Amino acid sequence: MRTAGRWRYAPVLARQDTADGCVYQVEIRLADQVDKIEGTRVCSYRWPQPALHPAHAPG
Repeated sequence: MRTAGRWRYAPVLARQDTADGCVYQVEIRLADQVDKIEGTRVCSYRWPQPALHPAHAPG
């Protein structure tokens, strides 16, 4: 996933197939250099979209 100008690895936790495509639930590790905050966030995204691409082939 692309955020804050760089690509980040976001492991897929779940995939939901819908009538108009699919939705992936991913875990994103966040780090804020200014406030020294780190953490993870779980988000769901429709696929495809420009800010997401596979890091490797499924399998």
